[in-house]
Amino acid sequence: MQYVWFFGIMALMVLLLLLLSQWEKRIKRNYQKQAYHLLEQDSPDPKRVKKSIRSLRLYQGRLRPDEEVRELILRLQSKLERYPDIG
Repeated sequence: MQYVWFFGIMALMVLLLLLLSQWEKRIKRNYQKQAYHLLEQDSPDPKRVKKSIRSLRLYQGRLRPDEEVRELILRLQSKLERYPDIG
């Protein structure tokens, strides 16, 4: 009986880990969409650009940084530098 409980708890933990991973990926995709939207605008709000950069840095990954997110961050930073009136 103890083995059943052990494997049940382990299966529950694996399921929880998978759900958290999917949730984090969904949040990351939302931040990427916001960043692309800001890049398309001619003069975005500088506070939103800075917030987007901060959010993308959170979800870019520590061990294996995501190249797409890194590129988005660089493009947003260059947009802030290129247009001093929005930065």
